[in-house]
Amino acid sequence: SGRVDLDSMVTGKYPLAEAEQALNADRMPGSLKAVVRVQE
Repeated sequence: SGRVDLDSMVTGKYPLAEAEQALNADRMPGSLKAVVRVQE
C-alpha cells in the first residue's frame, strides 16, 4: 500500500508536564521520536 507505520517510530510518549524529559530522551541512542501529549 506504500504506507509507513508511524506508530512504530514513536519510542516514547510523555505528558506535557514531562516535556523536558521527552526532549532529552529524544537524544538518546536508539530513540527515534518522542511524543509530548498536550491532553491526557
